Amino acid sequence: YIRDTSVKIRSQLEVKRKKGEYIGPFVVMGYQKCKDDKHKIEIDECAVSTIKRIYTMRFMGISASAIADKLNIENIPSPAEYRKMRGDKFSANTQKKHIAKWTASAVIRILTDEIYTGTLVQGRRTTINYKVKKIIEKDKSQWVIVENNHPAIIPTEFFEKIQNLMKQ
Repeated sequence: YIRDTSVKIRSQLEVKRKKGEYIGPFVVMGYQKCKDDKHKIEIDECAVSTIKRIYTMRFMGISASAIADKLNIENIPSPAEYRKMRGDKFSANTQKKHIAKWTASAVIRILTDEIYTGTLVQGRRTTINYKVKKIIEKDKSQWVIVENNHPAIIPTEFFEKIQNLMKQ
């Protein structure tokens, strides 16, 4: 019974992914879930300027760690702190004791996430089955990618330029 239920849930989640419905518990910084449909995402006007600024600074040649340092100096809330400010029920062991700061890895995560171009990429990871909780990475050919799914914050051409800069 449990195995059958697990198979049914997995198949329903796959159908939702293919239809372009967002099924994650939290949305990346710069977006928020729509109030009338929790499976759609829209631009979060409060955080979009920070995202655009990160991309602009990287385009000007500033490194990810220098961007993180600049954001910390200016007291701009990191993605984890922004979630807390919005009242999301988000917690991590590292953020209970102190204020989460910007890091180079957080900046790189933002700079490499295709979601900011309006493309929804889901299904990157999975578990073997309902008993084994080990998470495995899927091959890129198995990811569910839905283009033009939601409003873009960063134009695709600009995103590609940033990716080329980061490869150098």
